[in-house]
This record gives sequence, structure tokens and C-alpha cells, in this order.
Amino acid sequence: MSDWKRRPSSIKFYMLLLIVVFMFSSVMTNLLFFRDINQISIESDLYQSIKASKDLKADILPPKLYIVE
Repeated sequence: MSDWKRRPSSIKFYMLLLIVVFMFSSVMTNLLFFRDINQISIESDLYQSIKASKDLKADILPPKLYIVE
């Protein structure tokens, strides 16, 4: 009978542990998303390097030939 009385406290502990793990994983996921968004946002270093390479390709490659024109 004493084991039966102890069980709800262990269930309470596991539920609390599950909530803590869920909250921690949610916070970490949000932090990673914000970090990634800041890295690829407009006016970031990565964006500027992609923009520069696009402009360089446009300067080097000849214009496309369109049959319609």
C-alpha cells in the first residue's frame, strides 16, 4: 500500500520533467531560428556577398538572346 501512495509523486515528477524538457527545447529552437534569421536577413554579410556575386555574374555573362526581340 505504501508503494501506491508514492506513485503519484513520481508521476508528478515525470510530468514536471516533461514540461521542463519541452519548454527548454522550445526556447532553444526559437533561439536557433532567430540566429539563422539574423544571419540571412537583408543587409547581413551573407546577403551582401550573394548580392555582390550576382552583380559580378551579370557583368561577366553576355545578355541572353531572345527570339521575340
